Parts: sequence; structure tokens; C-alpha cells
Amino acid sequence: KRSEYNSQYKMPYDIELESNQYFDKELEELDQIRLPEYLEKIKDSKQKAYDQFRDDFIAKIKSNIESVTQQLEELNDSLKKSVFGTDRYRFVKSPRPEYRNYYDMIMDPLLMDTGGWNIASQSFNQKYQKEIDELFQLLIFNETNVTAERRAEYEKSIRKFTDYKTYLVFDLIVTDEQGNEQRLSRTLLKKSGGETQIPFYIALLASFSQVCRIRNRSQNNTIRVIILDEAFSKMDGERIQESIHLLRRFGLQAIFSAPPDKIPDIAPLVDRNIAVYKDSRHSFTRHFDPKQMEELVEA
Repeated sequence: KRSEYNSQYKMPYDIELESNQYFDKELEELDQIRLPEYLEKIKDSKQKAYDQFRDDFIAKIKSNIESVTQQLEELNDSLKKSVFGTDRYRFVKSPRPEYRNYYDMIMDPLLMDTGGWNIASQSFNQKYQKEIDELFQLLIFNETNVTAERRAEYEKSIRKFTDYKTYLVFDLIVTDEQGNEQRLSRTLLKKSGGETQIPFYIALLASFSQVCRIRNRSQNNTIRVIILDEAFSKMDGERIQESIHLLRRFGLQAIFSAPPDKIPDIAPLVDRNIAVYKDSRHSFTRHFDPKQMEELVEA
């Protein structure tokens, strides 16, 4: 065994001596000095990883939630000017019930108060120790020799809990002329085709507004073009016109493909109309601007 030890760890100890003093001394040094040092390094590394997770993760999720809150306020500011029939719409968000404890921790109003708590404060750690530990275990991979299936589950968990949307529920509130409010999530399946198209277009335009970074002045040099086939097919004239006005308020450009019966509602509000018609096996186009359309209608 002495020989094996020397060979494996490249040690010069004499294996022929009757005394085991050199090996005993080596064992004592490993047990009393090096091992405690390694354990302390492991503990320190784990604490640093824990602190980094806590500080970076919580701060990032909090920042994302605050950002989407501001975006919803901007969208709702545009929506306030739009009335669809007798209804008004606005976006809302709320904590997802099953992750409410994590949301409360991330958005604690005292968290960033420089005169009170911060992420590293003892008070914050004591209050949310359970939540921090749970998320740490979900996001820090410390297993070895795992199966591909287990690794896939872990990666899925990371994607889920590092996405701020996991902690939120979004909805669209519909307010009628009497001030009665309904959540779209509870009434969508009960509405008619035209009524369901309105929230669809609102959500669509809002999404494009965010994707194109229209309100981000430093990054809003985007083309902002959307193409809608069979546009407004189930809407009445009043709702079609309000949708087009909303599109302009969102700062978007659009190309509509619509049937002829929608021309009176769409044509006066757009910059250019192109009519497509067929004669036998030939197709033709003719373009006209809104002013020409008005003259044709008057004639």
C-alpha cells in the first residue's frame, strides 16, 4: 500500500522503513490542515454562487417585471383614446397565484430602499430564506452522471423560472359604457366572431408595437410593417375604423388584404388603395388614394 500511495501521488517516502511516521504525518496534514482548507473553499464557493444567484437573478426578474409594467402603461395610454362600439379595453397583469410567494419576494417594495433593506440584507434573507432556497435548488444543477432526460428537465426548469412571465398573469379588461368590467379570459368563448376579433387585433398590434421597440427612442429605427390577410373580416365599420386609428397611434405601418365589401370602411383611412381584379385569365391592379375614393363615392 505504501508503494501504491507513492506511485499514485508521486511521493518520495521510503517504503522499507519499519516506522510509518512519514505516512502518518502525511495523513495528519491532510486530515487537520488540507481537508479543512478544501472544505472552507467549497463552502466559500457555494456561498458566492448563492449570493450571485440571489443578487443577479432577483434583480434581473424585478427589472423585467418593472419594464413590462411600464410597457403596459404606455399601451393602455394609447388604448384610452379608442372606443370599439361601446367598449374600451386595457391590459392588466397580476401575480400568478401558484408563484405568488416568489413574486412577493421579487417585488418587495422595501427591497431597493437604500435606507432599509437590500438584497444582501439580513432582514431580507430571513424573511425570504425559504423562497430563495427553493429557487436556488431549482436553478442550480449539482448532480453528476445524470440521464439525458433529467438534464432536459433541468434545462426546462431554468427556462421557466428565469422568465419573468412565469410569475405573472396577463389579461384584457373590457369596460362597457355603463362602466361594467369583464375579463376577456372569462368571456372570450361566449363572444361573437366580431367581438373576438377586436381583442385579437388589440393584442396583435400591442405585440408588434413592443417587438418593433416603437417607444424606445434609442432603438426604434425599425420598419414596423405588418401584413394582415382577410383583415377585419368579422368587424363592423365602426370597429374597423377604430382599429385603423389605433394602429396609427401605435406607430405601425400595415398592408391589408380585404374583401370588396370592406372598401368603404378601410379606403378613406389608408394612404394607398390597390384594387385587384381578374378578367378571364388575366389579373389587373389599379391604385387610388383616399381623396380619389371620396370623389368616387360623392359621384
